[in-house]
Amino acid sequence: MIELELNDAQHDIYSRKLAYVRQNMRGLLDEDDVARICHQYNFDEKVIESKLNSYQTDSKYQGLEEFEWQTTQTRQEKEAAKRRKFEVQERKRLQKERQKELEEKRIAREKKQAEYAVVKA
Repeated sequence: MIELELNDAQHDIYSRKLAYVRQNMRGLLDEDDVARICHQYNFDEKVIESKLNSYQTDSKYQGLEEFEWQTTQTRQEKEAAKRRKFEVQERKRLQKERQKELEEKRIAREKKQAEYAVVKA
């Protein structure tokens, strides 16, 4: 992990480049890589941009799955997907339990009404 004290202009450049990397080069570079590149090239935007562009897939390889590095999932994205899947399964399980409880209550209520109708008659 790199710890740097940045002025506002440097922090602004770092934030923009980090957002660009997260959007366009998912899984290729992380925050530390972006910070290292920014520091290494003295926060010169043109040089940083050319360096970041060197990590992108060549256009002749686009569409070929084995060369589409930016379509890979990061560990955090995989964990988030697993978490969402678990939450959906848990929600469905709870919904089924709730429906079962409501069905049992309905049956009990109908049974009581039937008994009451028999006693009344």
